[in-house]
Amino acid sequence: MTLTTRTTLTREALLNKAKAVKKRVNIKGLGFVVIHQVGQVQQTRRSMTYIDPTTKKVNKQEYAKVIAHRIIDSIHDDDGKPLFTDADVELINEMNPDIVESLDQAIDEFNGEDSGKK
Repeated sequence: MTLTTRTTLTREALLNKAKAVKKRVNIKGLGFVVIHQVGQVQQTRRSMTYIDPTTKKVNKQEYAKVIAHRIIDSIHDDDGKPLFTDADVELINEMNPDIVESLDQAIDEFNGEDSGKK
């Protein structure tokens, strides 16, 4: 006996479920930005850049870029364009630490993470 089942998932339903998760937030003292959810694949690829391929250990210079990369990957404008690129890592690392912390904290809150910051 052959079972035949029809596909119940439509293109529209899949596209609706697969929309990127994002939220427009007001960063106190800065203004509004859009935070986009970063997928697991992108997070894994980014994490691999922190490991020295020869020693298989964390490269401390690369790991210092973690927060800058979180900002690059997550913070967008209203049109969905990232505000920063990988070329901006050093600029982000040179920004006022209070502003960087505010952005990082907003990303944590968006992702449901407890940043431990007050």
